Amino acid sequence: MISYEDYRQETRKVFDWMRLLAPKIILFSVVLGAITRIILALISPESINTGFIGWIEVFGLGILNDACFAILSLAPAFAIYIFLNDVKYKKGLGWLIIIILTAATAYSFYPENFFSSYAPLVTNLAKIVTSTLLVGFCIKFFVPQIRNAWRVLTLTLVEFCYVLVGIVNVLCESMYWHKFGVRYNFIAVDRLFYSESALRAVLDAYPVIPLAIALTLIAIFVTWKMFRKYSIGESSNMGFSNMMAMLVLYAMLGFGSLKWLDFSSRKISNTSAAATQLQENGIWNLIEAYKSGKLEYYRFYPAIPTMQAQKTAEELLAKGLNAPDSTAAIPKNIVLITLESINHEYIDEGLCPFLESLAKESLYFKNMFASGPSMSKGIDALTLCTPPTPGRSIAFKFKKKVPAGLPTIGKALQASGYATAFIYGGNGRRSNLRRYFSTNGYEMIEKRDFQDISFENSMGACDDDTYEEVLEYADKRANLGKPFLAHVLTLSSHSPYSYPSSRLIEKDERKEAVKYTDAALYRFFTAASQKPWFSNTIFVVVSDRGSEKSNENGPQLEYFHIPALIYSPGFIAPAENDKLCSQIDLMPTLLSMLHIRPEDNFYGRNILADDFEERAYISNFLQLGYLKDSTLIVLQPMCEITAFRIDGGEQIEVTDSDSVLQKETQALYQCASGLFE
Repeated sequence: MISYEDYRQETRKVFDWMRLLAPKIILFSVVLGAITRIILALISPESINTGFIGWIEVFGLGILNDACFAILSLAPAFAIYIFLNDVKYKKGLGWLIIIILTAATAYSFYPENFFSSYAPLVTNLAKIVTSTLLVGFCIKFFVPQIRNAWRVLTLTLVEFCYVLVGIVNVLCESMYWHKFGVRYNFIAVDRLFYSESALRAVLDAYPVIPLAIALTLIAIFVTWKMFRKYSIGESSNMGFSNMMAMLVLYAMLGFGSLKWLDFSSRKISNTSAAATQLQENGIWNLIEAYKSGKLEYYRFYPAIPTMQAQKTAEELLAKGLNAPDSTAAIPKNIVLITLESINHEYIDEGLCPFLESLAKESLYFKNMFASGPSMSKGIDALTLCTPPTPGRSIAFKFKKKVPAGLPTIGKALQASGYATAFIYGGNGRRSNLRRYFSTNGYEMIEKRDFQDISFENSMGACDDDTYEEVLEYADKRANLGKPFLAHVLTLSSHSPYSYPSSRLIEKDERKEAVKYTDAALYRFFTAASQKPWFSNTIFVVVSDRGSEKSNENGPQLEYFHIPALIYSPGFIAPAENDKLCSQIDLMPTLLSMLHIRPEDNFYGRNILADDFEERAYISNFLQLGYLKDSTLIVLQPMCEITAFRIDGGEQIEVTDSDSVLQKETQALYQCASGLFE
């Protein structure tokens, strides 16, 4: 009879891979989570004041949170598990799969396929994935002898990847906690997804290659120790019913885990903020930070006493109001055209001849700067007229529930009898646009509402189609005899930079997409000029954003300089205004022209007022900049402040910045950050 020890030494055949993998990965994650908490507690920059029961809670809840996240993380492994069974190599089914994969691969190389409307990276990835799946399946189908080794290699790599990610995360979380005193939050999101230069700086600061080699070797050893006694070459050949039972079980556990993590991260807190952070799961925090787009202002940015901040902000905002109280409003229609990603450099390079000619017939703001690096930040600036806040846009932060009656430009106009609409050729769910506008009294017109679409890509309908909807909306509203605001957001100059091929000869280049955007704008103005409502309409044209190009020190001004103009023949005389101003000032300036009182929460001011104080708010997702008197003050996370002298085209860091200007910057951003919390 074989002894227990001899049995332990034998290699065991595994027919159901998930029954082997899932418990081991969950246990591995729980152990790593406990190790991580011990490390974080030891290197914490502040003492963690929690008693014995508090520590039991930290590690008890921590184990539960880590186990739940580990269950969710097994989703990719389950996707692989579904296709492990050898039944797919039977002749009839096997040939059917080959035909399907061949068709999919051929389609991925077809010039006008679905993926061609996306960025080249997506198109090439589709070709690689479909080709790899086809070649791999054919090899296994026609050479049965290789199937066992192929399965062993694939599943071993999956096991290794789970182990490697877990080990790398321990190191990353420890380094992040040491620098910021918290587990992953929006700062980590910014470094991973938004700021290429910030991520590069982090990589340059550490010996990445030696660390990568060391961590890989550790992961290889741990994977070998965990799975060395198991033969997985026959995995998942236990039948369809067994697979379905596992999937049902996983679906139940996954749903429960998701609900628990959502509840735990929002409702369960310790008496110590640091202890609360310790009991949570770091990667789940990263996902939550990405979803919410929030970063706590008072925790991460330099603050001054609240009363002092409010007094300073009130004094600064008292200038440039010029808001009439008694003069009757002028009921002009407004078409606000927000151009996607059109930087001032495109004007300088001659890529927008129509926009350049239109500027000469308009009130043109030569020195306007965008508030932020994203479309949604531009929406904040043009609708709420407030400085940018840390993290993603205010509109996006209300993703779960948008308060009705936000103090928007639309609300100010609605109080004067205007109909308001937001017209967008894409999916209104993007950046929460549908919920944000529809909740606040705007009629939402998006791609799904368009009557006719002549061309669309992965972003949505082309600019020509969007302008057709604008013309139709304006016709209907004008016939009702009610002034209207049509806020339009274009998207043809957004990646993948594709547009109707009949319009221009060349395509697939960003500059060519910019040319198309300008040409579509010309066609719109040509068509609008034939309409009866044209003479009673004010056209506002402005870019939605600056560039995402920033470095660790802060936003680079040259990438935030945007075109902005107000055009209304017979009502607004053509002129060039060279005052330094912000994107948040554009619509309050227009309201003053129309004798419409702005909302009290607006930080934007009338650029044309005699007492308008020249300044601009400029930010990326983390760094909050305030430009005034050739000095850029930047509020940084971790309560740091940097300053730059603007000398011609250069942005030079200085150490002796104006302390009064620093206090102004702190006061304005500090007060603005609390407006929509």
